[in-house]
Amino acid sequence: MHTFWLYLCAADSSASKKHLTGVYNLVAVITHNGPTTNSGHYVSWIKQTNETWTRLDDHVATSHEEQEILSLCGGADEEHVAYLYLYKAQVT
Repeated sequence: MHTFWLYLCAADSSASKKHLTGVYNLVAVITHNGPTTNSGHYVSWIKQTNETWTRLDDHVATSHEEQEILSLCGGADEEHVAYLYLYKAQVT
């Protein structure tokens, strides 16, 4: 089992003139393919700045269109199920 740590840093609002809009954009998805969380395979889908998505599956990276990511509904052993969504806040 792997342990990952996520460090969150508070932004210094006095150093930036940017303001949160309350709108968030999907920038990454972690999916799972398999019958249980202990049996199966995890895959990362990362949105690139050119609006395409990259699928990171072990050592293989492939490009995909956004429609494919939006259709990751899964529900069966052979389909990817969205496990974790990552969003980025829009600022003005």
